[in-house]
Amino acid sequence: RWLKSLLGFSQMKYQSAASLVGLTIGSLRWSGLTLKVTPGDVPGDASNDLDSQALLEERATLEVSSEGGDCFDFQCSPGWTPKTGAYNMTGNSNEACCQKTCELFECKKPYVSNESYYGNVGTTEKQCCDLTCNAVICAKGQKIPPELMNVAALTIDECCQDTCELVKCDINLVPLPSAEHTIYPEGKAQKTCCQPTCAAFTCDYHAGWVVNKANRDLIEPTMEKCCLPTCKRFDCPDGFAMPPSKTWLVKQNMECCDKQCKQHSCGKHWVHDPSRNEFIGDTDEACCEKTCHIYDCNPGWEKNPEAAAFTQVDDPTCCLKQCVQYQENCTGNYAPDETKNNIVGANKETCCQPTCGLYECKSSNHTLIPGPSKIVKFDEASCCEDKECPNFRAKSPTDWRGCNSKLTEEDCHASFTVLHNNKTNATDVLSCWFNPELEVCQASDPEPKGCFGLDGMKPKPIRAGATEI
Repeated sequence: RWLKSLLGFSQMKYQSAASLVGLTIGSLRWSGLTLKVTPGDVPGDASNDLDSQALLEERATLEVSSEGGDCFDFQCSPGWTPKTGAYNMTGNSNEACCQKTCELFECKKPYVSNESYYGNVGTTEKQCCDLTCNAVICAKGQKIPPELMNVAALTIDECCQDTCELVKCDINLVPLPSAEHTIYPEGKAQKTCCQPTCAAFTCDYHAGWVVNKANRDLIEPTMEKCCLPTCKRFDCPDGFAMPPSKTWLVKQNMECCDKQCKQHSCGKHWVHDPSRNEFIGDTDEACCEKTCHIYDCNPGWEKNPEAAAFTQVDDPTCCLKQCVQYQENCTGNYAPDETKNNIVGANKETCCQPTCGLYECKSSNHTLIPGPSKIVKFDEASCCEDKECPNFRAKSPTDWRGCNSKLTEEDCHASFTVLHNNKTNATDVLSCWFNPELEVCQASDPEPKGCFGLDGMKPKPIRAGATEI
């Protein structure tokens, strides 16, 4: 019974079992006998390892009967294997004694044969063949490469590969319609599936092209399609030039050019300036030189009639200074005089007023007052005083009635005293004088009238600080 089970195991895709049984049967050489195998503890499952003859001999006992048939001695052809119980069958052909193995089965698409199954008994694709990628249904956006169509034993993930339909193009790129269902090589998704737009195109700035923003999304980029020509690409004819402000403007031809000064005719009181011929301009101001005739002097200047035809105009060229610009120079014995601001001049005599410092006293009994340059006057009464006034200003008052006889000659001459005049009922200031004959200090001449103070202000009493007796 166990041997029959071994013969039937050929259905489990292992030819070795049949070979082993054949070997066993052949070794018994008992024609017409029935082999009966009584299993020990070997399970009846055909999946056990039947290639080990030692296990077979150890685990089985053979009982031979007198029943038998011709198939016992028949040798199956390649691709055939003995049928289950063939030792007990009558026959002398593959069809009678044997059964086909997968070696003889022809696999049809989407199946392919597998040599490792050749020893298996079977007559169906599931028994003898492997399913190929050709039978796989890929997800949306995937596709089976042609070279994998007939390849077997692969998973769905191995059969199906992503196409451009699943690729998200990088910035400034758009999908390439013709490649939507194309499988892209590894690492080349963007190059295979996407195409650049004008947004990815670099305009030739140095050649005068700038980006055409309106065409950013156009495909198959070219300079003319993606860029706009600027004035930089145009050469102006003679007599015209391109101002820098127009270099990068999107304009055409003469729109890019302006007149040069060589074409301009100067107006009245303007003189042509050859040095400006290549300048861009079409006005007198841009192309010509102004003359002093139409120059406007700034404050502090007065137009000079003799300079009317002069060019390269400015205040020193076209104008004369007014005294308003000289007032700060009125110093020393001169003082500023705002009444002369609008007079043409540039010296002290013209623009300033003299002070007492420049005055000469007409009387021989007079001398200039103290600080004469501080007094902006120019007459005798304002600028002069008695010539004895300076002496009185140098004296000091005595502290008692009269000139003290105890004073030394030096102290006497340096003092004055204040006494009441009984005749005039006035107070007089008298100079002290040392009498050399009597060797006493006596009251002498009265103070001169109209003496000025040390600051030149009149009057400032010399008697200030003296004690009237």
